[in-house]
Amino acid sequence: MTWVWRNVKDYGAVGDGVTDDTDAIQKAISDGNRCGKGCPESSVSGAIVYFPSVGAVKGRVPTIQSARNFIGLGVFTTDVYLPDGHSEWYLNTYSGLANRYPVDPAEGHVAENGSGGWMGDITVSDGEYGILAGSQQYSASRISIIGSQKCIGLIWNWVWSWSHLRLEDCKIAIDLTAAGSDSKSPVGSLSVVDSAIIHCNTAIKTYPFTLTQGKEQGSTIITLSHSQIYKSATFIGFPNGASISKNVDDWKIDYWQFGNDFKQGGVAHGESMPAESRPASLLDSNGNWFSTGPMLTVGQGEKNGLVQMENLLFTSRGSLPGLALVQWNLQSTKQGDVGMWDCHFRVGGATGTDLRKADCPKLSGNVNSILIWGDGPTWWRGTASEHSVMYQYNIVGASNAPAPFTVDNWIGEPSFDTCGSATTNCNVAWALIVQNSDGVYIDGTGLYSWFQNYNQDCVGKKNCQQRLVNVYNSANVFISHLVTVGSVEVVTPAISNRYNRIIYAEDTLEATAYPWWTAIASYLDSNDKINVTNKPYPIREGWVSFGDSYAAGIGAGNPWDDTKGCYRGTGSYPAILDYLVRAVHQGSPQWQNFACSGETADQFRKGEGASQLRDWIPVTSDIATVSFTGNDFGFANIVSHCLMGYPRGSYKEQCDEDIAHTKIKLNTDGKVEGLVHDILDDIFKKKDGHGRLMVYWTGYPDFFDASESTCDASYFSNLLIWSGRYLTKELRLQLNDFSRSLNQQVAFAIRRYTQFDPSIRVKFVDIDTGSRIYTGHRFCEPGVKETLDTEAGQNTVAFFYPNGWDDIPNEVGFSMPPPKNKNAPGGWSISVQSSTCSDSEDPDEPLRPMLCSAAKDIANGTLTINNLENAGGQGGSSVVKNSDGSVTITDYSVAYMKMFHPKTRANWHIAQAIHGAMTLNLN
Repeated sequence: MTWVWRNVKDYGAVGDGVTDDTDAIQKAISDGNRCGKGCPESSVSGAIVYFPSVGAVKGRVPTIQSARNFIGLGVFTTDVYLPDGHSEWYLNTYSGLANRYPVDPAEGHVAENGSGGWMGDITVSDGEYGILAGSQQYSASRISIIGSQKCIGLIWNWVWSWSHLRLEDCKIAIDLTAAGSDSKSPVGSLSVVDSAIIHCNTAIKTYPFTLTQGKEQGSTIITLSHSQIYKSATFIGFPNGASISKNVDDWKIDYWQFGNDFKQGGVAHGESMPAESRPASLLDSNGNWFSTGPMLTVGQGEKNGLVQMENLLFTSRGSLPGLALVQWNLQSTKQGDVGMWDCHFRVGGATGTDLRKADCPKLSGNVNSILIWGDGPTWWRGTASEHSVMYQYNIVGASNAPAPFTVDNWIGEPSFDTCGSATTNCNVAWALIVQNSDGVYIDGTGLYSWFQNYNQDCVGKKNCQQRLVNVYNSANVFISHLVTVGSVEVVTPAISNRYNRIIYAEDTLEATAYPWWTAIASYLDSNDKINVTNKPYPIREGWVSFGDSYAAGIGAGNPWDDTKGCYRGTGSYPAILDYLVRAVHQGSPQWQNFACSGETADQFRKGEGASQLRDWIPVTSDIATVSFTGNDFGFANIVSHCLMGYPRGSYKEQCDEDIAHTKIKLNTDGKVEGLVHDILDDIFKKKDGHGRLMVYWTGYPDFFDASESTCDASYFSNLLIWSGRYLTKELRLQLNDFSRSLNQQVAFAIRRYTQFDPSIRVKFVDIDTGSRIYTGHRFCEPGVKETLDTEAGQNTVAFFYPNGWDDIPNEVGFSMPPPKNKNAPGGWSISVQSSTCSDSEDPDEPLRPMLCSAAKDIANGTLTINNLENAGGQGGSSVVKNSDGSVTITDYSVAYMKMFHPKTRANWHIAQAIHGAMTLNLN
């Protein structure tokens, strides 16, 4: 039988400071057929080796005293080398040292290889080194080293966090150039917190700082905070004799750093359960009762608890989706009353769990090792988590503020729906998530991604996974000495964060060779005040709208501004969206409105027309709305020729040519995708360097109901002069197919554009399929014979009729947005004069040539004034014969240009749909 608990005195140790207890101690370590040399792995042979205190005073920490003639790597060493002296027997196990007092060794502790560990409550005196060490990552706290020549010697590391050190009476307090170190690949980082260095010749000795291609690659990151250096000759010393600051008499260091800095501007026990003196080796859960709840709940919300857990292993048996091994719901009255020390959580992969490879060929389940629920302060030291599916650490709703709060999802599980469809390294576990939290401080953390399908080629490429750290709706998140391996992104703030700059591995490389680890000396999310009970808002500074007449809102409301030729309406969906944004935004977001009637994607790219892209100031835009491509595929010509019959007779052969031309364009491989990708490339290129941007691209609706034939004998006309083709079911289906095909291709192009993106930055907003904006409100609804000629009749349709009325909602919750400024006209109008106008077709502004043609016909007697003035609708027209025989026509409702565009009511619903998509996309 293998005993987990081993007291060295039971194996013959005397502990009198004279007897050599080496053999007894070694037997306590190896007894019981443990997994030693030649054993590949074991999950059932762990051991806790206990050194009791001796002497008259009970409760003192144990003292480990070495012989005066001791020669070796150290009193304690965790490295086991094979007989060749070079090959190592790797011990993939947890190791920790606590509560001990080694006296007079050559080296008190030697651990120059490995990955992870913890030391605490240790005092070392004398010797050449108090601690000589090297490890990937390590934590050490409450350590006193007095009288050693070199208190601490570090050979190598990536991240090592020291707290509550007292280093006294030494030549060198911390030596980063110890024998075995390498100036070409120096110690990675040193973090010292709440510590004191007293009477030491040199506080810190290190290799000179270097720059590699403008980066601190190949240098040691050093941070000291809340620490003191007293009566020391040199602060920082170098091997060549150079130094930083001599004669340090009494320094109280609030914060000093060398390194890159990123500043983004079932109840098992009650409240009393003191630690036992002997460990329980295994607590497991088995059965459906645990599948949706915790195995062990500590407390029920009490604030005066006493629960101390030590040397426990928590595990589960079988598939228990939703299980939390331990739920912590208790606060202490004084520090240290509530806590866990040397406790382990293991789900699967071990004997007895029924979750080894042969038991579960397919992965399933959702298990949380430990859940801590409470609004009081929580300290974590020397912890590790790995191989969980969704995240390793998830901090939700943590706050320094003593205010009550609620969390929508009690476990705060992340969503991976932002990953592109073709990504292979995005839908993997986050290492650390901090969400809805205020005041989270992390000192020294190593986050590593070593494999893809058990292949390590990705480490050298730095792309084993896309992201590691997510910060969402949080403030005062401070991470000191963050080290990563294998990821593309080091810190990925949510796009809804005020400061959302992604920090990439390529920008923070510290290693000069494989495995290319990165290091950040300090990361501060922000020091803003934040209410962790509120959800964040996707717009922080402002937003921008790009697009054609569908986004400009021609005819909807009143003119928004006086920009010539753009016809932007106060009832457009961008204007209404801005009103919605301002209603909930806590600041004054800046809106830049560039959408312009008649604009094509090609004009947008070339900077022609309204010069939308050129005039955009990207620094204040967090979101962009885009509506393009309709005019690039001949839709305006189809409306002019097929539906309105302008010029006369064009509804015949010209209409057939237009339909054929649009069909060819839509069926041209890559045509739509090329336009969409080019526009997005241009937008993101200009935004580059000015923060992140989320784009919402809106589609086009089906204009007609084509379910039956009531409309087959109907047609549109304008000014009682021009008329279009009969609205047969065949024509209606054809035109609807054009809209659907364009929408499908735009949506597909966006999916292709974002398929490899780790964070979706473009979303297609389908304003028709599945929505109620247009359902039941199209032209030619069942039983309706077009065209409708009353305001009430037309307002059953979401689109403008020729010379038709707007539909302005009067419901609670809607307010017509104001114009941009006082220069905006009070109403819509276009005027032409027969002697100066041109009747040549202009797809960008089709009403003007139509009016020009009518004015010329009246001037030469082909038409009469009554033909125009008798045309009904909103606004109407006026016709004036001038003294020189010319004719001036003023159209007060942009009658022809606005037809088939959405009215204000429809734009209101479009704005709501976009706003809803925005508030759902916050990560």
